Amino acid sequence: MWRSAPASGRPGTPAGPAEAREVVRLASDLARLRGLPAPGRGEIVEALQSVLAHGEVLGRGRAVAAAMESVLVGDVRGALAPGAPRSGLRPAAEALLEELRLPGPGTAARDVRLDPLRSELDRRRDVALRRLGVCRIPYAEHTAVEGAGGVDALTTRWRIEWTPGTEAMLDVAGMRGGHPRPGGRGRAAGNGAGARRARRAPRRPRFSPG
Repeated sequence: MWRSAPASGRPGTPAGPAEAREVVRLASDLARLRGLPAPGRGEIVEALQSVLAHGEVLGRGRAVAAAMESVLVGDVRGALAPGAPRSGLRPAAEALLEELRLPGPGTAARDVRLDPLRSELDRRRDVALRRLGVCRIPYAEHTAVEGAGGVDALTTRWRIEWTPGTEAMLDVAGMRGGHPRPGGRGRAAGNGAGARRARRAPRRPRFSPG
Protein backbone atom coordinates (compact mmCIF):
# COMPACT_ATOMS: atom_id res chain seq x y z
CA MET A 1 0.00 0.00 0.00
CA TRP A 2 2.83 2.38 0.82
CA ARG A 3 4.41 1.69 -2.59
CA SER A 4 1.14 2.07 -4.51
CA ALA A 5 0.51 5.64 -3.37
CA PRO A 6 3.72 7.24 -4.71
CA ALA A 7 3.66 4.98 -7.79
CA SER A 8 0.25 6.37 -8.77
CA GLY A 9 1.36 9.98 -8.50
CA ARG A 10 1.14 12.12 -11.63
CA PRO A 11 0.83 15.87 -12.27
CA GLY A 12 -2.31 17.12 -10.56
CA THR A 13 -2.88 13.87 -8.64
CA PRO A 14 -2.12 14.01 -4.88
CA ALA A 15 -0.52 10.76 -3.77
CA GLY A 16 1.92 10.98 -0.90
CA PRO A 17 2.41 9.92 2.74
CA ALA A 18 -0.94 11.36 3.82
CA GLU A 19 -2.85 9.41 1.18
CA ALA A 20 -0.88 6.24 1.95
CA ARG A 21 -1.73 6.60 5.64
CA GLU A 22 -5.42 6.99 4.76
CA VAL A 23 -5.28 3.85 2.58
CA VAL A 24 -3.88 1.86 5.51
CA ARG A 25 -6.55 3.22 7.86
CA LEU A 26 -9.42 2.45 5.46
CA ALA A 27 -8.16 -1.05 4.66
CA SER A 28 -7.81 -1.82 8.38
CA ASP A 29 -11.33 -0.51 9.09
CA LEU A 30 -12.77 -2.67 6.30
CA ALA A 31 -11.03 -5.72 7.72
CA ARG A 32 -12.45 -5.05 11.20
CA LEU A 33 -15.96 -4.55 9.81
CA ARG A 34 -15.71 -7.90 8.01
CA GLY A 35 -14.29 -9.74 11.01
CA LEU A 36 -10.88 -10.34 9.45
CA PRO A 37 -7.64 -10.44 11.45
CA ALA A 38 -5.85 -8.30 8.83
CA PRO A 39 -6.67 -6.59 5.53
CA GLY A 40 -6.69 -8.93 2.55
CA ARG A 41 -6.28 -8.23 -1.12
CA GLY A 42 -9.91 -7.18 -1.49
CA GLU A 43 -9.71 -4.64 1.34
CA ILE A 44 -6.46 -3.21 -0.01
CA VAL A 45 -7.86 -2.82 -3.52
CA GLU A 46 -11.03 -1.14 -2.24
CA ALA A 47 -9.03 1.24 -0.07
CA LEU A 48 -6.71 2.17 -2.94
CA GLN A 49 -9.63 2.78 -5.28
CA SER A 50 -11.50 4.90 -2.74
CA VAL A 51 -8.61 7.05 -1.51
CA LEU A 52 -6.51 7.45 -4.65
CA ALA A 53 -8.95 7.04 -7.55
CA HIS A 54 -11.93 8.80 -5.89
CA GLY A 55 -14.26 6.53 -7.84
CA GLU A 56 -12.98 7.69 -11.24
CA VAL A 57 -12.72 5.01 -13.92
CA LEU A 58 -10.70 7.07 -16.40
CA GLY A 59 -7.93 9.57 -15.77
CA ARG A 60 -7.01 9.18 -12.12
CA GLY A 61 -8.43 5.64 -12.11
CA ARG A 62 -6.11 4.53 -14.90
CA ALA A 63 -3.05 5.92 -13.11
CA VAL A 64 -4.02 4.07 -9.93
CA ALA A 65 -4.70 0.86 -11.88
CA ALA A 66 -1.25 1.00 -13.49
CA ALA A 67 0.39 1.52 -10.10
CA MET A 68 -1.59 -1.34 -8.56
CA GLU A 69 -0.56 -3.65 -11.39
CA SER A 70 3.13 -2.92 -10.91
CA VAL A 71 2.91 -3.35 -7.11
CA LEU A 72 0.31 -6.09 -6.61
CA VAL A 73 1.12 -8.19 -9.69
CA GLY A 74 4.67 -7.32 -10.80
CA ASP A 75 6.74 -9.17 -13.36
CA VAL A 76 8.92 -11.42 -11.19
CA ARG A 77 8.28 -15.15 -11.43
CA GLY A 78 9.35 -17.69 -8.86
CA ALA A 79 10.81 -21.14 -9.38
CA LEU A 80 11.23 -24.35 -7.43
CA ALA A 81 14.56 -24.98 -5.76
CA PRO A 82 16.93 -27.24 -7.72
CA GLY A 83 16.37 -30.86 -6.77
CA ALA A 84 12.84 -30.30 -5.46
CA PRO A 85 10.61 -33.32 -6.22
CA ARG A 86 8.14 -32.76 -9.03
CA SER A 87 5.55 -34.92 -10.72
CA GLY A 88 3.44 -34.64 -13.82
CA LEU A 89 3.96 -33.81 -17.46
CA ARG A 90 6.27 -30.82 -17.06
CA PRO A 91 9.44 -32.65 -15.89
CA ALA A 92 9.03 -35.24 -18.65
CA ALA A 93 8.51 -32.53 -21.26
CA GLU A 94 11.57 -30.57 -20.09
CA ALA A 95 13.72 -33.71 -20.21
CA LEU A 96 12.41 -34.58 -23.68
CA LEU A 97 13.10 -31.09 -25.03
CA GLU A 98 16.62 -31.15 -23.61
CA GLU A 99 17.21 -34.55 -25.21
CA LEU A 100 15.95 -33.26 -28.57
CA ARG A 101 17.97 -30.03 -28.20
CA LEU A 102 14.89 -27.82 -28.41
CA PRO A 103 14.38 -24.52 -26.51
CA GLY A 104 13.41 -24.97 -22.87
CA PRO A 105 13.04 -22.77 -19.78
CA GLY A 106 15.26 -19.71 -19.87
CA THR A 107 16.14 -19.97 -23.57
CA ALA A 108 15.27 -17.56 -26.36
CA ALA A 109 12.68 -18.16 -29.04
CA ARG A 110 13.89 -19.88 -32.17
CA ASP A 111 12.70 -20.66 -35.69
CA VAL A 112 13.50 -24.21 -36.76
CA ARG A 113 13.04 -26.10 -40.00
CA LEU A 114 12.72 -29.86 -39.68
CA ASP A 115 13.14 -32.64 -42.22
CA PRO A 116 11.26 -35.52 -40.57
CA LEU A 117 11.42 -37.79 -43.63
CA ARG A 118 15.21 -37.83 -43.86
CA SER A 119 16.45 -37.16 -40.32
CA GLU A 120 15.65 -39.40 -37.34
CA LEU A 121 16.26 -36.53 -34.92
CA ASP A 122 14.00 -34.18 -36.88
CA ARG A 123 11.31 -36.87 -37.00
CA ARG A 124 11.36 -37.19 -33.21
CA ARG A 125 11.30 -33.41 -32.88
CA ASP A 126 8.35 -33.10 -35.24
CA VAL A 127 6.40 -35.80 -33.40
CA ALA A 128 7.12 -34.21 -30.00
CA LEU A 129 6.00 -30.75 -31.18
CA ARG A 130 2.79 -32.16 -32.64
CA ARG A 131 2.02 -34.06 -29.42
CA LEU A 132 2.47 -30.90 -27.38
CA GLY A 133 0.12 -29.17 -29.81
CA VAL A 134 -2.50 -31.89 -29.33
CA CYS A 135 -2.23 -31.25 -25.58
CA ARG A 136 -2.94 -27.56 -26.35
CA ILE A 137 0.34 -26.41 -24.86
CA PRO A 138 1.46 -23.03 -26.26
CA TYR A 139 5.03 -23.87 -27.19
CA ALA A 140 5.47 -24.40 -30.95
CA GLU A 141 3.60 -22.70 -33.78
CA HIS A 142 3.57 -24.44 -37.12
CA THR A 143 4.06 -22.20 -40.16
CA ALA A 144 3.24 -23.13 -43.72
CA VAL A 145 6.02 -24.26 -46.04
CA GLU A 146 5.55 -24.34 -49.80
CA GLY A 147 7.73 -26.52 -51.95
CA ALA A 148 9.25 -25.64 -55.29
CA GLY A 149 6.69 -25.38 -58.04
CA GLY A 150 3.81 -25.27 -55.56
CA VAL A 151 4.11 -28.93 -54.56
CA ASP A 152 3.90 -30.12 -50.96
CA ALA A 153 7.12 -29.46 -49.05
CA LEU A 154 8.99 -32.31 -47.39
CA THR A 155 10.09 -30.12 -44.49
CA THR A 156 8.19 -28.41 -41.66
CA ARG A 157 8.83 -25.02 -40.10
CA TRP A 158 8.15 -24.11 -36.48
CA ARG A 159 8.34 -21.03 -34.29
CA ILE A 160 9.33 -22.33 -30.85
CA GLU A 161 9.25 -20.32 -27.62
CA TRP A 162 9.06 -21.33 -23.95
CA THR A 163 6.71 -18.91 -22.18
CA PRO A 164 4.97 -18.75 -18.78
CA GLY A 165 1.89 -20.07 -20.56
CA THR A 166 3.88 -23.17 -21.54
CA GLU A 167 4.66 -23.95 -17.91
CA ALA A 168 1.08 -23.33 -16.80
CA MET A 169 -0.50 -25.51 -19.49
CA LEU A 170 2.02 -28.31 -18.90
CA ASP A 171 0.82 -28.49 -15.30
CA VAL A 172 -2.82 -28.53 -16.45
CA ALA A 173 -2.24 -31.11 -19.19
CA GLY A 174 -0.39 -33.31 -16.68
CA MET A 175 -3.78 -34.51 -15.44
CA ARG A 176 -4.09 -36.59 -18.63
CA GLY A 177 -0.68 -38.25 -18.41
CA GLY A 178 2.91 -37.85 -17.29
CA HIS A 179 4.42 -37.86 -20.79
CA PRO A 180 3.53 -36.11 -24.08
CA ARG A 181 2.50 -39.45 -25.64
CA PRO A 182 -0.22 -40.48 -23.13
CA GLY A 183 -1.08 -36.83 -22.56
CA GLY A 184 -1.84 -36.33 -26.25
CA ARG A 185 -3.72 -39.63 -26.37
CA GLY A 186 -5.82 -38.58 -23.39
CA ARG A 187 -6.61 -35.21 -24.95
CA ALA A 188 -7.57 -36.84 -28.25
CA ALA A 189 -9.74 -39.39 -26.44
CA GLY A 190 -11.45 -36.61 -24.52
CA ASN A 191 -12.16 -34.69 -27.71
CA GLY A 192 -13.55 -37.83 -29.36
CA ALA A 193 -15.78 -38.60 -26.37
CA GLY A 194 -17.10 -35.05 -26.41
CA ALA A 195 -17.91 -35.31 -30.11
CA ARG A 196 -19.73 -38.62 -29.56
CA ARG A 197 -21.78 -37.15 -26.72
CA ALA A 198 -22.70 -34.21 -28.95
CA ARG A 199 -23.88 -36.57 -31.70
CA ARG A 200 -25.96 -38.62 -29.25
CA ALA A 201 -27.58 -35.56 -27.68
CA PRO A 202 -31.26 -35.27 -28.67
CA ARG A 203 -31.98 -32.45 -31.03
CA ARG A 204 -34.67 -29.95 -30.30
CA PRO A 205 -37.64 -30.22 -32.62
CA ARG A 206 -38.04 -27.44 -35.11
CA PHE A 207 -41.49 -26.06 -35.72
CA SER A 208 -42.29 -24.40 -38.99
CA PRO A 209 -44.59 -21.38 -38.88
CA GLY A 210 -48.14 -21.85 -39.95
